[in-house]
Amino acid sequence: MKEDILEQIAEDFYSKKVGCFTKHNIKFRPSKEEPTYIAKYDSVHSDIDLITIDTNERNKIITVSCKSWQGGFNISKFKNTLENALNNQPTKTTGRKDDWCAFRELCIHRWTNSFLKILRKELNVVDTKEIELEYVILCTKITKGSLKDKSDFENSKDIKNYFKEKKVNIKLKVITIDEMIAKILKIMNKKDTPYVENTHLSRTLQLMIASGMRFKNSNPT
Repeated sequence: MKEDILEQIAEDFYSKKVGCFTKHNIKFRPSKEEPTYIAKYDSVHSDIDLITIDTNERNKIITVSCKSWQGGFNISKFKNTLENALNNQPTKTTGRKDDWCAFRELCIHRWTNSFLKILRKELNVVDTKEIELEYVILCTKITKGSLKDKSDFENSKDIKNYFKEKKVNIKLKVITIDEMIAKILKIMNKKDTPYVENTHLSRTLQLMIASGMRFKNSNPT
């Protein structure tokens, strides 16, 4: 398998949008020049699962962070965790990897700076110019009881203000697998002619539909 299945789903969806181009697994890590750089914690690269550039919007870039946790994504927990890390700026993890480490580019200055440097390089946009960032969290499901916090998390003032100071207008999105597959199916169903799909996922879906199988979105979102 070339990429994680969630990456394949995201790739399939964004590659179907006119004017969108994607890249996978872009590495980044903090610069050694950062004042809070600690080699023990910052020398190993993190990566952006998927970057999408929409040629219709010059200064906009979309990143997808794929979280294939079978237990689901707990929005309530991560909203509090990320906002606390953003405000307190922890310099290291406490033995076991802390939850904020899964999204350190959203809350830790030295990681955010490296993350944005890569995005600006991909967009060919200088530091002094504002960019539009759509940060998508693609997950298996949203945990029961935390769906009510989805809007608050996506519109977190702490995160928005943090990125605004770095000349970035950020838009957070939490999307589940079934939501994204439903979007892919919608695009496929709008085709003028039933030509053979050119990705593994879409071709599989196409053959399943041809066999008579039907899909139902059970996610309340």
